Amino acid sequence: MPKFSLRTIGSILAALTAALTAYYSTVYGIRLTVNEKADRATVEQIDRRLIEIETIIKTDVAHRDDLQSLREEVQSHLGRIETILRQSHD
Repeated sequence: MPKFSLRTIGSILAALTAALTAYYSTVYGIRLTVNEKADRATVEQIDRRLIEIETIIKTDVAHRDDLQSLREEVQSHLGRIETILRQSHD
């Protein structure tokens, strides 16, 4: 059986440690890069969907002023119904 000096064993352990450290650093870096790209892709996809929804709202749905006037008309009508109901109840 060959004899190894402590210096040789220490050198081998140091080389293995360096190789493992480099390997795990590379894998961790790749994971970070993939996660960042996935996050960016998700954000871009959500952003595109929001833009589509905003476009639909602006073009296909009534404007805010129209909705406000409709709300006021409904409140007024409900108020008249409530008044009629109170009068008939008394």
